[in-house]
Amino acid sequence: MGGGISKKEAEFACEKSAASGKPILQELLRFPQLPTFVRDSVAGLISLLPRLLTDPAQRGLDCIWQELRYRDYVERQQLDGNRFEILRLLAAQEPSLDGLTDRLAYLRDLVTRPSAAPDAGVLLSTVHSSKGLEYDTVYLLDVLDGILPAADPKEPEDQKLYQEERRIFYVAMTRAKDHLFLFSCLDRESSFIRELQKDLPVETSEADDVFGSVEIDPCGKPYHHARKGRGTVLACCQGRCLVEYSGGEMQLLTVGEMYDQRRLLQRLPEKPTVRKEGVSAAGAIAGRSVVHTVFGPGRITAYKDPVVTIRFPKVGEKHFILSESIKRGLLRYEDGVTG
Repeated sequence: MGGGISKKEAEFACEKSAASGKPILQELLRFPQLPTFVRDSVAGLISLLPRLLTDPAQRGLDCIWQELRYRDYVERQQLDGNRFEILRLLAAQEPSLDGLTDRLAYLRDLVTRPSAAPDAGVLLSTVHSSKGLEYDTVYLLDVLDGILPAADPKEPEDQKLYQEERRIFYVAMTRAKDHLFLFSCLDRESSFIRELQKDLPVETSEADDVFGSVEIDPCGKPYHHARKGRGTVLACCQGRCLVEYSGGEMQLLTVGEMYDQRRLLQRLPEKPTVRKEGVSAAGAIAGRSVVHTVFGPGRITAYKDPVVTIRFPKVGEKHFILSESIKRGLLRYEDGVTG
């Protein structure tokens, strides 16, 4: 609460509480010359604490974080505020703070003394408790700046802690005998993964292979499903992609399934442009010789688009639609030039 209770005031309240059996905070209010701001803080704390016993776990955490100002303490001490968000996620399914503490105790016991059951599909463990052990497959979560590593690699005063966390990261990776999976987020920095990627081989295809033109890393790219609509590829591993659609639904698909279930657009083929041989106003000049399949040789006497006038020795002047006559093969220039 930031009430600023002095040592003298705290000792007074504890001694009076031991003698009277009343709550310490109530006895603290009886302290002579108790500052007003301390009295107000203590009164507020007395009204808030009973609510923590009845509120759902997540609401109780929010009360501690905001109204009891634990957030201010975390920021002043430069502690990891991300842990509060993790606690809120765990608290979402708990009816009370007592239930949350029981859940945390269970998880702590689970990761510090992992079950050796041979049929266990997944084994939860901390990095420290896994030292000296090996597993066929290891999944390392939250490899993110601010979590692992918690230290900022850009700050000189954090370099010692950063290097210690780097060694811990190495221990975690070397627990894997066959397969190692590192989990990060598309929108979060990861110094450790960025460092690893510099030395990892990059998958590629032969230049003339059918997959040579396929995007190597589809993460973050759009995908259009025939029924579910537009989605985004969140992650890919071993030929499978996790796709999130606009409604929040997620789907794990193989590359083959993505190809088969993709949305196809129907488009009419473009019609080829027909080149009109000889259709040129510049070519239809007076005096130019032409040949008609019926009337024989003749000469152009006039042209007014699209009509051309031609004089033939035997039948006199005739009028034709120039473009149609040439297109149908009825008329051609005698010199063979089309324009």
